[in-house]
Amino acid sequence: MKVALCQINSSGDIDSNLALVEENVRTAAAEGARLIVFPEATMHAFGAGPLTGSAARFGWFTTAIQSLVDDLSVAVVCGCFRPEEGERVYNTALIARPNEEPLLYDKTHLYDAFGFAESDTVAPGENVVTFDWEGITFGVAICFDIRFPALFKKMARAGAQAIIVPTSWTPGEQKVYHWRLLSRARALDSATFILATDQAFLDDGRTDPVGVGYSSVIDPLGQVVAELEQDEGILYAELDTTAVEKARQSLPVLGAD
Repeated sequence: MKVALCQINSSGDIDSNLALVEENVRTAAAEGARLIVFPEATMHAFGAGPLTGSAARFGWFTTAIQSLVDDLSVAVVCGCFRPEEGERVYNTALIARPNEEPLLYDKTHLYDAFGFAESDTVAPGENVVTFDWEGITFGVAICFDIRFPALFKKMARAGAQAIIVPTSWTPGEQKVYHWRLLSRARALDSATFILATDQAFLDDGRTDPVGVGYSSVIDPLGQVVAELEQDEGILYAELDTTAVEKARQSLPVLGAD
């Protein structure tokens, strides 16, 4: 399967972000991509205004993405925010497939680290999500989740052959190193492909999670299949799940803990 990782810079303008998604989806679909992945916070960037306001438009945004997916017969995974019962929101990965009800994964491990407190505005999720698309089973994690290997093993044991990680990684000392290292480590932990999709680097002085780039596809033995640098762009790669079978035969890590 050909996949596309869209390394973009989202903003606080939801309409502009939707237009950016549509442009990238149409470009990737024309190149033959069957699964198209966008970063965390694609719907509305961190540090660009209250998240509750954007979450109120989640239904509208979802309908627009689903219409696009139905039109082009591709699958899209996209970072959004949706309302929570209280005053916070959920940090959600929207999973849209043609002519099916969207699936939602809510970020489990919130980014309360390095001086940032995501839990002030975001409620944690509790669900583990896997889904099938054109013969491959995918799992989904979001950003800070990548520091917690148990989640990745859980998805792999549930059948995931590739795990999608939409991200809006905070810049800072050693943060690019962490991002690239953790992507490879989680591939090895779970013997799956990792589709690590970050926002492009935006050097505007914000301390919010705005992205460092370096989106990548990692194979089940931790090798980098393809990687972008810091600028906006679309990364393409082919997933061959026989690599997952071979990795799990030679490196049987899922039965131990």
